[in-house]
Formats: sequence, structure tokens, C-alpha cells
Amino acid sequence: MNREQIAALVAVIPPEIYRPYTDGEITEVLDLFFRKFRFFTGREHPEPRRDQFKFFSCMLPYYSNTTKDPQLMTGEACEILPDQYSRIMNEYFNTRYPHCNYHIHHFLAGKIRRNAAERAGIVHHGENPVYVRQGETLVQQRK
Repeated sequence: MNREQIAALVAVIPPEIYRPYTDGEITEVLDLFFRKFRFFTGREHPEPRRDQFKFFSCMLPYYSNTTKDPQLMTGEACEILPDQYSRIMNEYFNTRYPHCNYHIHHFLAGKIRRNAAERAGIVHHGENPVYVRQGETLVQQRK
């Protein structure tokens, strides 16, 4: 799956889906994942169904889907910056998970990304950063 195909699928996600990432940021993160999958595994990732891109766009900005923070629930803020994903993915693909196919659904499941972010030094245990959009930029919100 190439960047143009990903961008076309992301562009048709309904606007009522609240998300703090732009279409370009979602496309960039997904394209990066599929390229790293190819690099680390030596094969192409199975092509996701069209309807799964809505799920991907909803999951990418957060470490889990169990947040109780109103800002995160409405898509006004996020926990992961798009440019942090390269390091998170490197940790993910360099970790041995028994019986793992390293597909994107595993990457988005449970605490996989949070644990990889901790190993990469992006976030520390017990720390819960929140980023909000100011103009074109996501910046850390001070609590």
C-alpha cells in the first residue's frame, strides 16, 4: 500500500469522527508504519479493509481507547505526537513478541504503543502528557 492510496482512504473518513491529527498527519503515520513493517519483516503488510482506516485514525492519537479525559474523548487533544511515531515503531519492531505477526492491529492494541514509548524514553511510567492543537501545531498542555 503506497502513500497515495493511504491518503485517498484517509480523505474519505467522515468529518464527524473527532480527531486531533490532520489527514496529512494520519497519512504520514500510517505510511511510516507500512514502510517500517516492510523493512523489519521483509514482506508487505496485508492491505487493510477500507473501513479500518476510520479505526486507525481514531486510535493513532492515543495510547488506549479507555481514556476518561473529556479533551481526549472529543478529539480536542492527543497523547502521542505524530513525529514520535518513528521511535515508537522502532521499539515495537525491535521487540520480540511471541506468536506476533506485527500487523498494525497488534501495534494499536492494548498497551503496546505505550510500552514502546516508555522504552524509547518518550514518556515515563505514570506520566500522561496531553497535547492540544494551537494553529497548525500540537503543543503540550500544562496542567
